[in-house]
Parts: sequence; structure tokens; C-alpha cells
Amino acid sequence: MKHILVPLDFSPGALHAADVAIALAQKAGATVCFFHAVVNDPHVHSQPERDDESSVGHARIAMTQLIDKAEQEGVLATSLLTFDDAQTSIEQYVKTYEIDLVVLGSQVKVSSTGLEFLRLISGVPVLAIKNNGAEFNPRKILFASDFKTEWIKPFGMITELAALYETTVDLVYVSTPYHFVATREVYSKMKGFMQSFGRVNYKPHVYNALIEEVGIEEFAEDNKVDLICMTTRGHSALQKLFMPSVAEGVLKNQEKPMLIVNIK
Repeated sequence: MKHILVPLDFSPGALHAADVAIALAQKAGATVCFFHAVVNDPHVHSQPERDDESSVGHARIAMTQLIDKAEQEGVLATSLLTFDDAQTSIEQYVKTYEIDLVVLGSQVKVSSTGLEFLRLISGVPVLAIKNNGAEFNPRKILFASDFKTEWIKPFGMITELAALYETTVDLVYVSTPYHFVATREVYSKMKGFMQSFGRVNYKPHVYNALIEEVGIEEFAEDNKVDLICMTTRGHSALQKLFMPSVAEGVLKNQEKPMLIVNIK
């Protein structure tokens, strides 16, 4: 992990996510870029030009303060202020500067909602942080998956976090009445999945529930999990109506930090 991007709207949730990113960058030896998009909405402001100038000034001051805070912790930080569409700008920045991780306050509105952002950014892990002020120091990491081979590469970030925080990863398959798999078969699939990660300490689990989201949330609560990690695949708007993402469903109801990788 070398480059971390933090989208900002300067809400309390976004500022808490920035603090998490700084602490994580310090631990990983990574750099941080603070990103903000200035949006001009004449339907909201009676004097849009004056309000835009005020908004830009506030953004520059706030990002300078965050850079100073990062540097005080020994973290190299930069900032990016754009007047373009935020989601398009972030996708371009992620590709151009080889961003390894996006840290997002889960209430941050990049264009419409954080969920929209998760759907559009592909291939780069997004760490969604709730605005509860809690320190990010995961001692128990949960990875919920069906453990198909396509998820092996995205799992790499999870193993990196596990190494940074010296913790074991709980591998969880939620078995439901409509997607039942025998326990022995699940354990065999997990073992094959983990052959690419020989040095990672993990514990396999099969959890029975009526639906996947509930099973993941119950396991996280029962086992005092600090970080929930999931992978998801992007769908079109029409597909979303019929096949909503399990990861998004968990994120809506969850107060714990979540690491999500969207693959299109």
C-alpha cells in the first residue's frame, strides 16, 4: 500500500475518515491525497459566484490543515481541488496515480451517495468509515465471501491489513436455504483459496442464516469483529433492481468499518 485517496466534503464523517487515513498511512508508510470537488449549484445559492469563492477558500484552508496534521505524524500528504464532476475526477485520479486504497466517510456525498461511489470505482478497495469517532485499530477482521478464484486478487489488500495490524482473518461463508453448501465442501474451497497466501493466519467458519446480509451482521456482532471485508461485482442500474449487492446491504445497516472491493 503506497497511495491512499480521501474524498472530502468536510463533514464530521469525512474528517474522521481523513484521520483514519493518516493513521493508516503512518503505519503502512504510504502517502495520502485529500480530494475535494467544488460543486456550483445556482438553484441553491442566491449568489453562486460569491458562494463558490467562499467554498474554495474554505476547502483550501481545510485541506492545508489536514496536510499539516499528516506531516506532524510523519506522513507525506498532498491535496487536489477540482471543479469537475467528482466521481469522474476520482476515477481518473485513481487510475493515473495508481491509488491503492480509498478511505471514505460513509456519509460523504461524492455525487449522490457513498453507495453510488462504491458502484463506480472498480478494482480499488474502498474503506468506508462511519462517523462514530472510533479509532481504526482492527484486532478482528472478517472476510465474508463465496471464495471463488476471481476474488483472490482483491483479497490481497485484506492480507496486507492483517499483516499491518498483526491479526487473524476470519473467513466466513454464509450458508442459506437457497445457497446451501455442505460444510466440508466450503472448508475445502477456503483451503484452496488460501493457498496463494501461505503466511496469513486465518480461521474458517460456516454460518447458517436465512439471508446472507443477516448472517454476516450476526457473525460480526457475535464475534466482536472490528472490520468487515467484502467483494462485490458492479451491475447496471436495471440489474441493481433485481440483484442488489450484499455488500451494499450490509454497509447500509452496519456501524463497523467496511472494506469493499468492486470488480466490474
